[in-house]
Amino acid sequence: MPDEQFQSCALNWAFSQNGNDLNIVVDEEYRLQGKFCGDQLYLRGGWWLPVMDERGFCYEDDSAEEVGIQAEENVLTVAPADNQMTGTLALQGPCAAEYEVTFEPVRDPSL
Repeated sequence: MPDEQFQSCALNWAFSQNGNDLNIVVDEEYRLQGKFCGDQLYLRGGWWLPVMDERGFCYEDDSAEEVGIQAEENVLTVAPADNQMTGTLALQGPCAAEYEVTFEPVRDPSL
C-alpha cells in the first residue's frame, strides 16, 4: 500500500573500483554499475530485493522482487570522513518504492 514501510533483508554488497568506475555485485548474482563524480555516486542496475515478511523472515516468495534503480533518484552521497555512502534510491519493480541506504565497510572478524 502507498506510504507503507518495510525493513529490507541483509544482502552482501561487494564493491570494486577502477578510477571513477564502481562495480557492485549484490548477493553474488546481480551486478550494478556506478560512476563517481566528486562526492556523488551515480548508480545503474537492479537486484533482487527481499523484505521482511510479517513474521520477520526473509527470502519468502511473497516478500521479494527484482527491482531496478530509476534515473530520477539514483545518486548516493559519499562522505570519506565518515567512511559512508548514503542516499535514497528510487526503485521500480511491480511497485515503485524509495529505498534509503547507508553503506559502510564491514570489517572481517577474522582479521
